[in-house]
Amino acid sequence: VSYNKYPAFQPFVAYSQGFSIFDLGRTLRAAKADVLAKISTEPVKTNNYEIGAYSDINHWLQLNGSFFYTYSKLGSDLKIDHGFWVVNRTPQKVYGVELSADAQILSNLKAGANLSWFEGKLKSATGKWDTYMSNISIPAAKLAMYVNYAPVKNTYLQLQYIHTGKRDRFAPNASGVYNEGEGKVSRINLLNLTAGVNLKVCDLSLSVTNLLNYTYYTPASMMMARNAEYAHADGRRLTLTAVFKY
Repeated sequence: VSYNKYPAFQPFVAYSQGFSIFDLGRTLRAAKADVLAKISTEPVKTNNYEIGAYSDINHWLQLNGSFFYTYSKLGSDLKIDHGFWVVNRTPQKVYGVELSADAQILSNLKAGANLSWFEGKLKSATGKWDTYMSNISIPAAKLAMYVNYAPVKNTYLQLQYIHTGKRDRFAPNASGVYNEGEGKVSRINLLNLTAGVNLKVCDLSLSVTNLLNYTYYTPASMMMARNAEYAHADGRRLTLTAVFKY
């Protein structure tokens, strides 16, 4: 349900139900022979609630914000049990916020940003929501910002900044190492630059990802916490693209 009489403030509320199956592939890849008889394949039914608002101010500034909450009586979070992936079927809830802003500053200059943050918890045997869902199900917060500039006709420049936050919800196990999916995820900051020109016969673009040659480990490496998969992400990379029109 939404109310859009006033462009500067358009609130909305939403409710939906969803059905899904947890990541069966991950549990089967390293499973024992009798795993099929033990897998609980009952689907997850979620109840989803969302409230937020949208704002359009004189067609030059658009703002969007929402809060969402999802509850499932039957969970789908994966955990490691003696070296094998099993699904945690205890009740779970996920909640978070999403914010975005886009501004047409000049006719040839536009900027924007978006932020997403959410958290997930499991209901323990004591009836309390005191157990965090794994990093496989819940990623760290993410902030993205961009500036688009067209210096002359049929050309463009885009500078993009990406920040992923820290998620450190778990302690090492008795052996002093993190369980898979529970590793500490550290902050990452990246800058990407793209320049392009649109010609009559072709479109040309040059992209530079990780412009500052920032050294970091991928979030997947950090959260899985396995030596065999703990690898650096790509450094600075240049990509030249040509699209011909005919």
